[in-house]
Amino acid sequence: MHIVNHLILWAVFVVLFTAGVTALEVAEGYKITTTEYYGLRNIGGTFIVMFLLAAFLFYPFTLFPFALLIRKLYKRLLPRIVVYVALGGFGGLLLFDFIYKEDFVVEYGLHESSAVILCGLIGLIYSCCEHFVYRKPFL
Repeated sequence: MHIVNHLILWAVFVVLFTAGVTALEVAEGYKITTTEYYGLRNIGGTFIVMFLLAAFLFYPFTLFPFALLIRKLYKRLLPRIVVYVALGGFGGLLLFDFIYKEDFVVEYGLHESSAVILCGLIGLIYSCCEHFVYRKPFL
């Protein structure tokens, strides 16, 4: 009964993604001091709830199929970790471009590398959680 494993990983992803977006916002978004940008400083908890819901809806259609494919293609842990870290880093670039407009990046000196590092770290943690979840059958 692998459905419980997938539900656990869904919850893990939602928590990791929301924590990563919040950390990225604290690291980079706090540099933006204009009221034109609606970040954690301006809209508070609504910012976190928006990305929590996005992660909840995002997982079943994107990461879940990728996770099944990655698990099928790479049986060993180390290649899976490398793939998840690489996908996380790429996702960090997409996330950074989605959250911050180019004008803010130039004007306030925001760095994409922080998003790549944070999301790569999320990929590392997710791959370790996935490895642990599949090693311990929950049902």
